[in-house]
This record gives sequence, structure tokens and C-alpha cells, in this order.
Amino acid sequence: MAPTVPRTDSAKDFSEEGINRGIEYLRDTALTPTRNPTSADDWGDEETVGLQVRELKDGRAVPIDEQKDGSWGRYLGEHGGKYVVLMLSLFYRPFGVAEYSSVEDMKRDWCLD
Repeated sequence: MAPTVPRTDSAKDFSEEGINRGIEYLRDTALTPTRNPTSADDWGDEETVGLQVRELKDGRAVPIDEQKDGSWGRYLGEHGGKYVVLMLSLFYRPFGVAEYSSVEDMKRDWCLD
């Protein structure tokens, strides 16, 4: 269920359409990372698809006690030229999708959890 007050981040879509798009990406993704990251910034390639990520706020991971629906998710890799994070609710349900044109843009909003 989408929040009552829409969020306006241009890369993140919390609408029902965004949730459905995120589910479609998930269906097209094998969630089995093939390597372990060596640092918190070592992700964003095809070998790290499926890893859990956490939203960044002011350059730091959002603390656990400040997390809300959409503050964390799963990295789903590259789909049609977009790098995708499926945002999850606190109860592990799809909550939205974040799509980026580059890994660098994605890493400005997300870090490994």
C-alpha cells in the first residue's frame, strides 16, 4: 500500500505502479550473489545482485531506529539500462522501486546493509 503523502525523490517511485514495476524486476532477477563484498562500497555489479541495501541520509546509513518503509531493500541489478533497488517495507513487502541511470547515482542513495 502506497503512503498517503507521496514522496518526491526523482529516482524513487512509491506508487502502486512503482511497486508493480519493482515486482516485475524481481521476477526477472536471480537473487544469488556470486561473491562476497570486500567493503561497504563494493557492490553494484552483476555478482552482487540480491544483496540487502540501506538508504543513505546525509552520507550515512539510516540508523535502525530511524528506518521506515522504503529505507532498505534489495539490489536487483541492471534492467534495461537502469540500476534497480526494490524498496521494502519494514515487514519485507515490496514498497517501491528506485531506478538509476548509473551505479554512481545509485550509490549516492544506498549502501550495503
